[in-house]
Amino acid sequence: MVNKIITILIEILKKIEKDNSLSLIGKGGTIIAYYYLNHRDSQDLDFDCYSKDEMSDERIREYFERIFNELKSEKIIENYKNVKIERSGTGIFHMNVLFSKYTSYPPTKVEINFLQEKPEDGILTKNKNLAIYTLEELFFHKLEAFRDRKAVKDAVDIGTMLKLNKLDQHLISRNKRDVKKLINEDLKILEEWIRDKTVWKEEFRNLEVKFNSVNEKNFENFIKNTIHMLNRVLNNSKSI
Repeated sequence: MVNKIITILIEILKKIEKDNSLSLIGKGGTIIAYYYLNHRDSQDLDFDCYSKDEMSDERIREYFERIFNELKSEKIIENYKNVKIERSGTGIFHMNVLFSKYTSYPPTKVEINFLQEKPEDGILTKNKNLAIYTLEELFFHKLEAFRDRKAVKDAVDIGTMLKLNKLDQHLISRNKRDVKKLINEDLKILEEWIRDKTVWKEEFRNLEVKFNSVNEKNFENFIKNTIHMLNRVLNNSKSI
């Protein structure tokens, strides 16, 4: 039932659009899937947060539990249970939640990263009261994520962004990050996946997230197309 969790996450995002008292900024796969691409399922919610006020764990818990209770009253979920709340060594807030409706879903993770500086102009867009990163900014997030964790879902996000041709090449090229270095690092991983299929095939067998048009049978061709499109971005960034 993992593929139905995203319907719950979307309802949570709609609540945050109406009342974003924590000043959350949406990012990650669920944001990409819901607001931009509609290309896959997801089971996690990821946010950045810039606020001058100190954010206690209790305040965050109360905020999300208020949303969860509203979902219960609207019969979107039957119940929920906070499994674990903790802060990482770098101060990132983690909350694991179990939702249920008829049966229990696998755990959903809510993660909030607290920013030291306010995000620059031009990398955020508004959906009512919820700011989210632009697709170009999320593209960089995914390039970095794929380099660090080599996950199939990150490769699918990158390839789908490029395939749908919704990215502004000029914005990509003018970004302060070293675009060429990031893309080259990701290309090495993808090229290794073409030579050795065992890693991503094993991940596909255990993958709970479902994709709309990508599966284990066509993933090798998807990788090849993504390599081609990343090389095209690389060439365009050199010429601008």
